[in-house]
Amino acid sequence: KVPSLRWIADALLLLRSEAEMDWERMVDLAEHWQVVRTIQDTLHYLAQHMDAPIPGEVLSRLDKMPISRQDLLTYQAYNLPPNRWTTLNQRLVTYTRFFAPQSGFLRRVWGFPRFLQHVWGLKTLLQVPFYGLGKGVQRALKVLTED
Repeated sequence: KVPSLRWIADALLLLRSEAEMDWERMVDLAEHWQVVRTIQDTLHYLAQHMDAPIPGEVLSRLDKMPISRQDLLTYQAYNLPPNRWTTLNQRLVTYTRFFAPQSGFLRRVWGFPRFLQHVWGLKTLLQVPFYGLGKGVQRALKVLTED
């Protein structure tokens, strides 16, 4: 699966528009939402490869910011080369980050199957282990037949 490149065109359209960009707010929100690493990577790419008008001070400030563990885990889950665990890792990161960030350990553990039920569009919670097992078998067969 090839990642979409439409985000580049959208970003360039915004950056080159007449509207003034509130860079200070963007950097503050990146820190608040723990997406500093993703914003760093995105803005550096746009500046270096697309000649986007991004102030050097903004890039410098982002580069000096600490990157939280959660930020790094999210970045890695969505940006490292895919392997057989990529989708599950992305689901876990999304769930723990956005759906159960304040929950205790047991509540997170018990909530993950409900999250998968919703993501996979299943009618009952009982379907989750069977559907997950089926997906695992399909992946294993795909790996075996690729050789």
